[in-house]
Amino acid sequence: MRIEFTIPGEPSTFTSQRKGVTRRGIFYTKAEAKAEERRIRRLVRPHRPPQPLDALLEVEVTFVAPLTYAQAKRHIDQLSNLDFMLRKGTAPDWDNWPKLLCDCLTKEGFWTDDSRISDGICRKRYGTYPRIIVSIREVPEELS
Repeated sequence: MRIEFTIPGEPSTFTSQRKGVTRRGIFYTKAEAKAEERRIRRLVRPHRPPQPLDALLEVEVTFVAPLTYAQAKRHIDQLSNLDFMLRKGTAPDWDNWPKLLCDCLTKEGFWTDDSRISDGICRKRYGTYPRIIVSIREVPEELS
């Protein structure tokens, strides 16, 4: 089974780890992180499988941030191409972006538990059309 979909909009830099601490030392999730989680969950809900996946999984995610002004100016001839992308080598760290997404997919019932993900590919890109591209597929246990 393979599930592929795109989440429109600029990828948020918030992670599910984005917590605040009160003066009393109590941790809480910041409002911006909660809002981003609600947005992602609302947009992925139509793509969830009828039953949570319980096989070994490969999750491939491409986070496409908007081009900077300088990049847009340098690649002006490519701006009409919605698939145009450049590699992104700036913050946030590549391992922070997929955490919130995977937590949302778990809560929406895409899989029984995110420990079922054996392979993960995360790409950071700049592009003319900001979005998150998600591909989930079942993989065999054997590597051959």
